[in-house]
Amino acid sequence: MTTALIAIDDCPESDDVMKQAQRLLEPNTRFIVVSVVSPVTVAALSPEAMVVAPDMSELRGEAERVVHEAAGHLPGAAATEAIVGDPVASICASAREHGVDVIVIGSHDRGWFSRVLDPPLRDRLVREAPCPVLVVRHDRSELDATATDRAATTR
Repeated sequence: MTTALIAIDDCPESDDVMKQAQRLLEPNTRFIVVSVVSPVTVAALSPEAMVVAPDMSELRGEAERVVHEAAGHLPGAAATEAIVGDPVASICASAREHGVDVIVIGSHDRGWFSRVLDPPLRDRLVREAPCPVLVVRHDRSELDATATDRAATTR
């Protein structure tokens, strides 16, 4: 039996990642849904800088909400993990711990300048993962329609 770790976040692309993982992997695949939130520290470059640390319980709560909601769309009982930490290190550690055969992630499209300043998570993950990584590329027209539908629903 194949074990697949699906790494998601709270964005429209995550729905597509879940669908593609189910479509591409064998029917009896064991799924582990992981959401990692990274604590971001904001600081200015002056000695008077104030460091703002987010509330870790809020971050973990958001990640738990995301994985439980997503796991409900998978066949059978999927394991879930909500992690606060470095996304690449956390995903790799979880993959090792569970003996994962493949990691499935989405591709967040960003401009070239943004990629130069901050290499995408997927690039780091592909280099450091203990197993193959399946990167799901998204159809922008579908994502735009999904975002429009979500915005209309929240009004």
